[in-house]
Amino acid sequence: MPWADPSGNRVDLEPSTEDDLVRLEELGGTAQLLELYASCRSIDLPDAGNGYFVHIVDTIVMDIQRGAPTRTIGTHELDVLPFGSDGGGGRFCFDPKSGAVYLLPPGLVEDHVYESDSDAFRRFAESVAGFLQVLLARCEHPLDA
Repeated sequence: MPWADPSGNRVDLEPSTEDDLVRLEELGGTAQLLELYASCRSIDLPDAGNGYFVHIVDTIVMDIQRGAPTRTIGTHELDVLPFGSDGGGGRFCFDPKSGAVYLLPPGLVEDHVYESDSDAFRRFAESVAGFLQVLLARCEHPLDA
């Protein structure tokens, strides 16, 4: 099926630089997120479901400088680090306290604060490793994602 061709999917296996890892840690990245970025710079999976993206550290920093959420209020009260996105405008955010990855649907962000009352706001994976396992499963079965 040409429309399901996974050739656009890519993992940049070059490790992030030491400077990038320090910046990520300063933003709230803990060991499990730092381990991911020590192994690869980015993940681009546009052909798995609606798309899944793990951004390079420069993009994370720029996103936060431009107002990306670093805190959620409402149903979920969390400090978060946005590190990726899906193809539908959602953001993947890491919760340094629990180690979980949340999917924040498109929504209003004011002063880096996202209101989490949407039913679509959810815990996507219990850990960064679990997040990667979900992405792998969605690459193996891209039309089920």
